[in-house]
Amino acid sequence: MSEIYLHIGTIKTGTKFLQKNVFPNIEGIKYSWKPNLSSALTYEDVYPNAKILISDERLSGWCETMLPVSWRLKTLKKLKLLYPNAKIIITLRTTKEEFNESHYAQICSVRQFRGTYKEFLTVWDKDWNNHEMIIQEIKSLWDDVLILYYSELVKNAPAYVKKICNYIGVSTPRFKNERLNRRK
Repeated sequence: MSEIYLHIGTIKTGTKFLQKNVFPNIEGIKYSWKPNLSSALTYEDVYPNAKILISDERLSGWCETMLPVSWRLKTLKKLKLLYPNAKIIITLRTTKEEFNESHYAQICSVRQFRGTYKEFLTVWDKDWNNHEMIIQEIKSLWDDVLILYYSELVKNAPAYVKKICNYIGVSTPRFKNERLNRRK
């Protein structure tokens, strides 16, 4: 039986760094970055008895940032139906304020929002980045969850990557330690 690992993001937590610089270099896994649904559903059949890592922050519902948190919770329940025995890797920002500031800068840079930070906070679902609520939901759905924080990555990337690899049960790969997706 295959082992499925789902790295479900979230956004603004070094996800692209992991997807581009780390995960493709891990030996002993079948890695898929943002797969289409039809291929993701067949991995266990195509790769029996393999370790399969799927990385896509959309799996957590975190990419649709202007939708209410209830949508995100429904997304997690649907994911559980698809991968009932998966092991979950979730990366979060350390504080709500840190996330809000980073996300505000990002959506302004791509012109999805043109207001002030104060205006942004008034249209924002207050529970959207409620870590406790999301973690509680994930832990109620899956038994095996690895929770990591962006501040750990910033402080010590090699140790952070090693935690992920230990969780999967593979050797830590060599990787380029560079920051991706910078915002001004």
